[in-house]
Amino acid sequence: MVTLAVVNLPSRKFPVQRKPKRPASPDLPLKPMRYWLVVTATIFVVLVGGAAGLWLVGVWDLPRPVTEFDRLRLDRIKTGLTIAAGLAAGVTLLVALRRQAMSERAQRYAEQAQRFAENEALEQRTTALYVAAADQLASDKAPVRLAGLYALERLGHGNPMLRQTVIDVWCAYLRMPYTPPLEVLRQNDKKSPAFPQPDSPPDQAQETERQQELEVRLTAQRLLAAHLRGHASGGVSSGSYWYAESGSRLNLDLTRAVLVDFDLKGCVLGSVTFNWAQFHGATNLIRTEFHGNASMHSIQFHRAAMWKGARFHSEVFMRWGKFYDTAFLHEVRFYKGTDLSWTHFYDMAFLDSARFYAEVELQGVEFHQPTHMDKTQFHADADLEQLRFHDNDQLFTVWATSRATLPAGYILSSTPVHGSLHAVVNQGRASKTERTSQPPEDAAGQ
Repeated sequence: MVTLAVVNLPSRKFPVQRKPKRPASPDLPLKPMRYWLVVTATIFVVLVGGAAGLWLVGVWDLPRPVTEFDRLRLDRIKTGLTIAAGLAAGVTLLVALRRQAMSERAQRYAEQAQRFAENEALEQRTTALYVAAADQLASDKAPVRLAGLYALERLGHGNPMLRQTVIDVWCAYLRMPYTPPLEVLRQNDKKSPAFPQPDSPPDQAQETERQQELEVRLTAQRLLAAHLRGHASGGVSSGSYWYAESGSRLNLDLTRAVLVDFDLKGCVLGSVTFNWAQFHGATNLIRTEFHGNASMHSIQFHRAAMWKGARFHSEVFMRWGKFYDTAFLHEVRFYKGTDLSWTHFYDMAFLDSARFYAEVELQGVEFHQPTHMDKTQFHADADLEQLRFHDNDQLFTVWATSRATLPAGYILSSTPVHGSLHAVVNQGRASKTERTSQPPEDAAGQ
């Protein structure tokens, strides 16, 4: 008997010969995309999808008669597809509109941000220019102050919103305390309290300083006139005329200002304030238009004041005004209430053809020299009894309505001379004072 012995030999692993991996290298070119696979898959999907669609609508069915149910089902499918297409188009349109709105909003925000940045830069530059000009006006050297005035003019010319501010700065400068040179004061009327009295020789250094300051002030006055001058009819003459940003006319505040040879001839103004202002040298307000209230309390004219053809479209307050030299008030028009109480005319006054269309206060008005009031017209309430004439009485040349109060010994002529106007007649010389001539028509109107 043969016995087979199984001997467990230890197992031995033999190494497997593997192909070494090829190291990856970033420099190796990528394999090109196999486009034929993509094209084949696309064609397959289209064919399968088309076949499935045809099968769903029954194209592959055996030929059979088309029933009404089939038609209705086809109509429902068409309707459903139409609705789906419409909804898809609507959603697409809404998305496009939303995208467009967001794009436009972003564009507006960008434009607003740009404008804000530009405005901010402009305001900073404007503020810097304004501060620099104001610093120049505070200089103790006349040429530097002149440069400040012209810098403000350039600033106002390019910025309508700052024009009233520039005018206010010029007026504030003119309101600063000032005494004119003796050369100017000696030209005043001798009845004026500002006429210099004989005294010791003046300080030459002080006179030189006053003369230099006078040049600066005359420049400020000329700049005011240059940007406020218009036609006599109230229109503006050129692009140099300044309106406020709102389109309204500019206002002047010259309270207590000392002005020399003040010339606003033909200017068109808003409201003005000349309270306690002193006017040295000749004052020229010929054909000046005042569209706002004119406040002239205690105003003083130390030399001739020329107001011929001036127009006051709003109320006038001239209490305690003083005209030390000749007052030329020919053809002045007062369209609203006027208060001339306690105004004194120390020299000749010419009020020929002046017209008061509204109530006028004349209490305490005095004329110290010969007065010319030929065809002066009062169209509303006027207490002519309050007028005082120290040299002669010229009321017999005045025209008024029945609403005027006349002094004793005067009556209105029986025959109107113009509309409701009657000549004021002295009862003692009625035959001499009856007037029938017609006055010139008022072309200016209100």
